[in-house]
Amino acid sequence: MKNSKVFSFDVVDSDGGEIGATCFNAVADQFYNVIQAGKVYLISRGSIKPAQKNFNHLRNDQELTLDVASIIQPFLDDNDLITSQTFNYRPISEIESLENNSIVDVIGVVTSIRPTTSIMRKNGTEVQKRTLQLKDMSGRSVELTLWGNFCIVEGQRLQTICHAREFPVLATKAVRLNDFNGKSVETIATSQLYVEVDFTVHADTGSHLHNMELDKCS
Repeated sequence: MKNSKVFSFDVVDSDGGEIGATCFNAVADQFYNVIQAGKVYLISRGSIKPAQKNFNHLRNDQELTLDVASIIQPFLDDNDLITSQTFNYRPISEIESLENNSIVDVIGVVTSIRPTTSIMRKNGTEVQKRTLQLKDMSGRSVELTLWGNFCIVEGQRLQTICHAREFPVLATKAVRLNDFNGKSVETIATSQLYVEVDFTVHADTGSHLHNMELDKCS
């Protein structure tokens, strides 16, 4: 039996509305190298279907499915009219009351970060893992686990800042809640991490995070 391919991505428009888009098999191959995060595109000839909520974390009851007739074109004008991302931040103090596997956006100050380690999965593949602690204005902290490439890119940047005895602010988009050793969050394939994000654009809470009393970033 031939393995099927799935490629999905989220898009946001100039009004801040979000919708997920999914491509299958040959269409996934067709558009996988076309889409780049943060770029603006004109998307046409897709089909609107009810969102599969077990796979779609967006606050939209519909999603977009692309097929061989669909067209994706780069849009080079008026890019500033479309925000790069929207967030629905949840205070860390509320996380314990949420269901396991919930998808949330969280923002906080990185108070500690551990080096990257490698672990072996049950299927025999090796994956990189790095954990850090996030604290927000609710006064609560949560452990965030970074997986795979997040350890190398954003994780290494955060570690460099922490080693300089500073406290970087991290905004997370679409991290998953789990109850392994207590409530914590982890990155998934569709997660996005923003280090020292511009809070004047993205979140009111972030502008106050650096004023929290912190002892050290280890």
